[in-house]
Amino acid sequence: MVPRFIMRAGAKEIISPYLVRFKGLTDAAAYPKRRYTVLFQDLRSDTSETRLQLPPGRTLKKIPENRTLDGPGISATTTFELTKEQDHEILVVKRTVTISRREIPVEDYPALRTFVAALSEQEAGAVTLESEAIASALLQPDGP
Repeated sequence: MVPRFIMRAGAKEIISPYLVRFKGLTDAAAYPKRRYTVLFQDLRSDTSETRLQLPPGRTLKKIPENRTLDGPGISATTTFELTKEQDHEILVVKRTVTISRREIPVEDYPALRTFVAALSEQEAGAVTLESEAIASALLQPDGP
């Protein structure tokens, strides 16, 4: 269990599904300005997969939309899938970051910073869990 991973808000629980960060990319875009070209060691595609087992009696309020980001010589895709394993629901989050250019010139550095900021903003996103009892009560029509 990850400490402080779930935040409670009334009957809802909020979790952030992003546990894997791409620190090297964040470090490359850490400065407000750049005087030299950003050099990546190699062209690559890195994928992280996070599997979150939902607590018993909880369902996702909404599965997040798949996402795609494009930057100068770099792109990222994030997919979300809800699967069932035995009697557990699992939220599977896959993120792939692809570096397709080894050199990012100084004039493209602001766009690289914008890309990394957007990626970080996605990581700050969260999903909401609801109690199955509350969710089913909300779906029930009012009495006679």
